[in-house]
Amino acid sequence: MLLSEVACAVAADCSYCSSDLVRSACYPNEEAAVLSKVPGGFFDCAGQPSRAPPVKQCTDTDEASCKADDGCVWCASAAVGASCYTEAEAKKLPAAIFDCSKRSLTQQ
Repeated sequence: MLLSEVACAVAADCSYCSSDLVRSACYPNEEAAVLSKVPGGFFDCAGQPSRAPPVKQCTDTDEASCKADDGCVWCASAAVGASCYTEAEAKKLPAAIFDCSKRSLTQQ
């Protein structure tokens, strides 16, 4: 979905995310929610609606604990550092920036 910032602002199903790392763009709200969680504030997603937290949250702070937590994936990035995400969140992160590894992701 490549809408201008103005068009994105009036659309109900997307949020405009600006970034110094990649081209700023309009993302579906689900993807914008994941990008806004990236450590370091590298993505500023305006208009991101507040929501109830997802059923599964991966809050492990180290790689071993994250990979041991069923449903969680460790995603590393030279640009923004590494963090633990749910499998659904990891699939929405830009592959050019994040290297997400867990056996269950590669089996799908």
